Amino acid sequence: MKIVHELPPHGASLIILFNKDLPHTTILEAATRLSVSPYQITKICTVSAQFLCLAEEEGLLTTGGVSRRLWKASPCLEECIELIEKEIKGIKEEGEGKEEMKGGGLLAYDLACGGGRDAVFLGERGWQVKGYDVLSSQVAKASLFALSSSLHHQVTFFQIDLQDPLSLSQLDQADLVCVSRYLHRPLFSRIRSLVKKGGFVVYHTFMEGCRESKVGRPRKEQFLLKENELRLIFDGWKIFEDRIFLIPDGRPLSFFVAQNVH
Repeated sequence: MKIVHELPPHGASLIILFNKDLPHTTILEAATRLSVSPYQITKICTVSAQFLCLAEEEGLLTTGGVSRRLWKASPCLEECIELIEKEIKGIKEEGEGKEEMKGGGLLAYDLACGGGRDAVFLGERGWQVKGYDVLSSQVAKASLFALSSSLHHQVTFFQIDLQDPLSLSQLDQADLVCVSRYLHRPLFSRIRSLVKKGGFVVYHTFMEGCRESKVGRPRKEQFLLKENELRLIFDGWKIFEDRIFLIPDGRPLSFFVAQNVH
């Protein structure tokens, strides 16, 4: 069974196929759970084992540990990663001679990494990634995700309290620091110092206006980024993106990408 991190984004349209040889109670229970899931279930069907075999022979079905990626990383990271790699590659080519890469040889930190999607996404592109989260349960899930993706040697996770002023003090500088759906303002200065010259920060988190959405949260000011706040924090950096991104439930999130040019 797929772990939750491998599922498509909420709101995706799905057709659910069950092997008709499964017990009727199992199919009914699963169908009931899916009917209240955050997905648009367009059809639920039962099919024969023979049908599934034919589908696999025609390349329409994959089984086992290898399959097409259904899940997505942070929209901000997915959209800008090629730009980031191109910019860093250009710098490295100037200083060290040409080298082939997507993220090969590059180091990223994923702060408040949660279940590890962004970290695994970067790992798939060749980055070395270290993810940090305060919850041991999230670190365990993210580590399992990296293991199931055969990336556990280059994508690793650690339990750490990011609100501890000394939590990141021993880290070397990285080519990329990404933060998704997390805001602790005292971290800003540390993030600036963690990004090496030519490196990037990607920040994608909730903004003022969430309280007026149908979801209505986060509500506390301390968890809501202000418009232009990141532009001021990263003053002097080269800003590639600074806009508001609306997720499907109507809440505004920052879409901020900047490069340390000093």
